[in-house]
Amino acid sequence: MKIDLSVLGSTELISLMLMSLYRGAGYRRYRMDRFEEYDLYVKNKDFLVSDSVLTFTDTNGRLMALKPDVTLSLIKSIRPKRGELSRLYYSESVYRPSRGDNGFREISQTGVECMGDIDFGTEKEILSLALDSLSLCGERHILEVSHAALLSCFVDALGISDSARHRLMGQIWTKNLHDASALMASSGAGCAASERLLRLLDLCGGPSEVLPRAGELAATADEKKHLAELEQVCCGMDSLQIDLSAVSDSSYYNGIVFRGYVDGIPRRVLSGGRYDVLLQRLGYDASAVGFAVYMDELERIDIPVAALGSAEV
Repeated sequence: MKIDLSVLGSTELISLMLMSLYRGAGYRRYRMDRFEEYDLYVKNKDFLVSDSVLTFTDTNGRLMALKPDVTLSLIKSIRPKRGELSRLYYSESVYRPSRGDNGFREISQTGVECMGDIDFGTEKEILSLALDSLSLCGERHILEVSHAALLSCFVDALGISDSARHRLMGQIWTKNLHDASALMASSGAGCAASERLLRLLDLCGGPSEVLPRAGELAATADEKKHLAELEQVCCGMDSLQIDLSAVSDSSYYNGIVFRGYVDGIPRRVLSGGRYDVLLQRLGYDASAVGFAVYMDELERIDIPVAALGSAEV
């Protein structure tokens, strides 16, 4: 039978198109339960967007939580390991604190995760899917790509305290480079190392433009190795943008990190990266990379339903 798509809202249509994209790329759907034991989130609260979690006690006396995150539950369910590659997509709701008040809200996310044996080809596939996802969300869009371990090497060279480093990463995350410069000066960072980091953070543009300039700044063997990884993943993908200040606010990312924007929406609508460190902390000898599209950020997008026609099932 045919389904009239005009009865659906814009975000519902986008979610359907995203799931069709992922399914067509060979990913299988993951469906999660609404609840999870609270202990999972307590142990990994620094991976979460917020450490505030909705909890309740079930009939067996266990402290449960309305899930604030998909990735942690997916890892626990899949139990990734070497020698295998799980390619999954999902469309789920999570529960997080609302912006500007003391309540919680339900947030819809649609995304993909690859877990197990990850190579550069897998990372390139994920970046390609992220670009295709953004194109479904809006004609004018941008995908910013960075490398967490590369940036970490440049920050390590500053020789500053852990507390100063934490504040500095927050300023880089919000692109507040003026305060970042002042913090480095007040924290005893060397002038040469500070200048080198600021020059790295100032790089922004296509891979063919930015990566050679980053190569001029890379000094140590580790920096050159991570830059080579970024070059290999981004090779031939001129439609994305390299922004080496586009880091994540999570310490779990250890490779490529990226975030996507759509014209007309002030906040990111997509984010992801490689997070082997999280799997290792949970006891799994495997790698992982993935991203999520934040459907609540897309509510202002108006999709021309007439152009889509009807879906047949």
